[in-house]
Amino acid sequence: MGPDILSISVGETWRGFGAVAKASGSAITTGVSYYLECLTGANAGKWWKDSDQTWANSATANAMTHHRDGNWTITLTSSPFLDGILYQENVEESGGLHVSGEGRLLRGTTSSVPQTGDSFANLTHIFTAFELDGAVYRLTSNALEQITIVPLQSALLSQPTFTSNGATINNIEASQNSGPTYIFAITDGDGAAVNLVGKTLWFVVHNDIGDVIFTRKTGGTGVTIGGVSGNQVTVVVTAANLANAGDFEYKLWDKTSGSELPIAVGAYVVKLCPVGS
Repeated sequence: MGPDILSISVGETWRGFGAVAKASGSAITTGVSYYLECLTGANAGKWWKDSDQTWANSATANAMTHHRDGNWTITLTSSPFLDGILYQENVEESGGLHVSGEGRLLRGTTSSVPQTGDSFANLTHIFTAFELDGAVYRLTSNALEQITIVPLQSALLSQPTFTSNGATINNIEASQNSGPTYIFAITDGDGAAVNLVGKTLWFVVHNDIGDVIFTRKTGGTGVTIGGVSGNQVTVVVTAANLANAGDFEYKLWDKTSGSELPIAVGAYVVKLCPVGS
C-alpha cells in the first residue's frame, strides 16, 4: 500500500513538521530546512525555492523556524500549490541527524468551503490505534452518553463526556513518547454529519496557564478532514509532541476566516512513560 495523499489548498503558504533525531529520539531544535518537490505538471522534478518563488532544478533548502520541542514551521512567501498537481514535502536537518522517510505526498485542491451551519451540540469522539499503558484500544461512543473504550487486547475502560458552551468535552489520556491518532466525527444538533471539508482546524494542547504544549493543524501538520460525509477530523500526534508527561488541556478549534469556534475540549493527560521503559 502506498502512502496517503493529503489535500493541500491552492493558496496555502503555512507548513509545519516535527523533527526528531534518529540516533537518540530527541527533538531537533536547530538547523532544520523545508523541501518541496513537484511530482507532476509543468514543474515535475523541480524543487521550490522560496527565496525567489521559483522552481529550481535541484533540491533547495528553505529555512524553517523552531517553536518548541522539535516543532518547526515555515510561512512561504507565496503559495506554490496548483490544483490537481502532486507534491512531495519533507524536512531535513543540515547534518543529516533527522529521521528519514517522513515526507508527505500532497495534491493541490481548490475545494470550496461548505456552508453547513455552526451547531456542534453532538460529537462522537473516536480513537483508532490508541495506545494506553501498553495496550491498544479502539473507542466507540455516543456523544451525549458515557464513552466506552472497547479494548482490542485487554481491559475495559470508560470515561465521561458532557457539553460546555456548545462543545462536547472528552477527556483524553496518552502515554509519554507515544504517537496516538484521534478521529472526531462531527454532527449537528439533529445528528446530521457536518461537512468540514476546506475548514481550517487546529488541535491545541496547553497547560493550565495557557502556555501551548503543541499544536496540530490542517494544511499538512497533523490534522486532516475526511470520511464519506466530510465530517471526520483525524488528528495525528507525534512522539515528539508527547515528550513531556503532565496534566494538560486540549481544544479542537474551527479557525476558518479567523473564527474561534470550539468543536471539542477536555483534559489531556500525558502519563509518564520514558523512552526505553
